[in-house]
Amino acid sequence: MIFELAASLALAWSAAAAPVAHVDTPSLDIFIGTLAVDKGEVILTRCDLGETRYRLHDGPGAQTVARYRANPGPAYAEVVASYGEQAGLPVLTVAEFAEIVPGRSCHLREAAETLATDAQVGTSEAAAAKAQDLTGHYYLTGVTEVGSELLLRPDGTFEWFLAYGAIDQAAHGKWRREGEAILLVADLSPADRPLFAFVAAEPWNAEAAEEVLERRQGAQNIALLARCPFLPGMDVIATTAPPILPGAAPVPAATLRDRAAAALRKAISARADVERLARKTMAGKSQDLSPGDVEAARDAAAAWRAARAEAMEAARAAGLPEPDLADPVLPAACALPMAADAAPPPTGLGVQVADLESGTPLRRVDVSLRFADGRIERMMTTGSGGYAFVEGPAGSAAVGATLHVDQEPERDATFAFPPVSSGILRFSMDRKQLALPAFTDLRLRIDDGALLLGGPGDGRYQRRP
Repeated sequence: MIFELAASLALAWSAAAAPVAHVDTPSLDIFIGTLAVDKGEVILTRCDLGETRYRLHDGPGAQTVARYRANPGPAYAEVVASYGEQAGLPVLTVAEFAEIVPGRSCHLREAAETLATDAQVGTSEAAAAKAQDLTGHYYLTGVTEVGSELLLRPDGTFEWFLAYGAIDQAAHGKWRREGEAILLVADLSPADRPLFAFVAAEPWNAEAAEEVLERRQGAQNIALLARCPFLPGMDVIATTAPPILPGAAPVPAATLRDRAAAALRKAISARADVERLARKTMAGKSQDLSPGDVEAARDAAAAWRAARAEAMEAARAAGLPEPDLADPVLPAACALPMAADAAPPPTGLGVQVADLESGTPLRRVDVSLRFADGRIERMMTTGSGGYAFVEGPAGSAAVGATLHVDQEPERDATFAFPPVSSGILRFSMDRKQLALPAFTDLRLRIDDGALLLGGPGDGRYQRRP
């Protein structure tokens, strides 16, 4: 039963997560947990039974982790990322935070800590006393690959959480005892609640202006990488020194210094190869590179990055200062304009859509903006800010908008508002309505203080002492 439930969550997640996930990057998943900074590293501790810890790094073009590191603090987060390992440790390459709530921890643990102080509400003292012996914090046991927790409160409410692979799901609602079983009834969003709402028309602001500037620079980056495929990943990836195995003889200092010198020569040679190949590639009359050119350029860049990392590690192992290995000197056509040369636009017209409950900006919401002259401009919210911007001068004022998400094609919403020529049109979307419920009701059989999901092999919820 638990595997059928987990599998259904995988299907539900594919629909519910679309507004905040890259549909063109199938390797991305959503990881839920709490954020913190530990020894300069941003760490996500996942909300699962094992409290798995991941080191977070920004993906190409992303600044989400860097922004959090600059303004750290305990926070609950839903992280859109791809999984990998470095030196045997789990690492997430982050595209964005789908949601971040400062000061909040994993909801189930947070709720469990207040269990003892929850007020009791019941229809009668007898019913409350009969149910009271089942309240508490339960963990699912007897099932591999699936982690689940259940919190039964004395006031008749519950919190439920399940982790299956990279899929996390939660539910809350009311519970009651029915004979030798308990019934969990999930709270569902009212079917008649609007999916979208118009919030306000606000003046153009610095955040929107910076977003426009970042997008322009991002477009320049994409064009530049098309011309110069040896550019991606010029940063140095930190490495970890290999462990010293018990009984291994120490390496003489002279040998370590010789290794450092050899690694430095190798890095200098690899850098020269990148510079030579870059000059050769850019000397052609056409900027359209063949697949072979692209592959050779990227191989050379990868060899340079690996050699530079090895040279730095060898220097540290020998007790020497890290060598000053600057990036390769590339042709002028491969140089980006300095960020200081660009200025954020002083005015503009944009749309922002955010989640009704959390205020998290939402991506992949289609917006059809109507103007006073009858023109319609179609756009989609993107980026970490959940913005969509009118390209170039707006011309006439915007007077209305229609919002659409693919998951609910029959629930488009159309709004009219006073004419707006410059500023941000803010809308909300009740994202919870897009998520298929994990269950509407779930019956658990009582067995000697534990709660059973079903037949043999389905696992049992054991109460934490």
